[in-house]
Amino acid sequence: MPCGPGSQPAEPADPGGYGVCQRLYGQHPYGQPVARAEDLQAISYAQIRQFFDMQLGARRAHLYVAGQFDAAAIKQVIARVFGDWQEGPPITLSPPKLNDALTVRLVGRPNAPQSTLIVGLPMPDASSPDRIALGVTNELLGGDFSSRITLSLREDKGYAYSPDSSYSLRPGFGRWVEVADVTATNTADSLKVILDEIGKLKREAPPEDELDRVKNGLAGSYLFRIASRSGLIGSYAAYDLLGVPREELGRYVATMRAVSADDVKRIMNAYFDEKRMTVVIVGDEAQVRTQMSALPELSAAIARP
Repeated sequence: MPCGPGSQPAEPADPGGYGVCQRLYGQHPYGQPVARAEDLQAISYAQIRQFFDMQLGARRAHLYVAGQFDAAAIKQVIARVFGDWQEGPPITLSPPKLNDALTVRLVGRPNAPQSTLIVGLPMPDASSPDRIALGVTNELLGGDFSSRITLSLREDKGYAYSPDSSYSLRPGFGRWVEVADVTATNTADSLKVILDEIGKLKREAPPEDELDRVKNGLAGSYLFRIASRSGLIGSYAAYDLLGVPREELGRYVATMRAVSADDVKRIMNAYFDEKRMTVVIVGDEAQVRTQMSALPELSAAIARP
């Protein structure tokens, strides 16, 4: 679910991603993802050039080379090709202040056979000591195909085919988002499943075998990713972007495997507060409103500004 100027909803008829961006990020540029055609047409070359000079200077660039190569020769080529690139100003970060009050927005799609549910929560940024434990917790809760929310919605209830959650980091902030396309007649039931699974993991730490399965999967994905040159560069680039020391890359597996079941329960209680959720529902509004009466706290939040 991308957010930011120029990004588009996943599907033209589904503005749910746009809605959750607006609710999570407010007036920040991340909350205004869809540019109008007339806005794009009005952009001049001078504005593009000014943006380039202000935002794409060499001072803020990272150039990565991976593989077997002659370091001295590579440096000469880099100096020759990029040597006249202007430094540009230093970066100025203005991270958004994410919405942290219970907010529910309905986006109408009359007679839709499915509803799209998007549930978002603000999370700490990459400097948090809980960063890796949050990744493990997300995978167990909703990020893996065998995660709790996915199994409940897909296998147990049959409400959705491929729900998914993600814990995403950007410079200065983080977020957790669950997205599920569910049968319209089970919209409120599906939301209740998501809330119930969050509640269960807050009350009881996961069993060790479940946690070990999640950690084994994360370790395998990590090692597979950094086995390629492009994957290794991508990992370094992500760490540099977020301000995470590079040496932590080599410690990831050990740190991740040290996450305990009690850590997962602590993470859930520290960060997964239902009263801070942003919920966007795209579907048949009349049907959704009728069903939401079964979830009075969420139903009451629909009317809030």
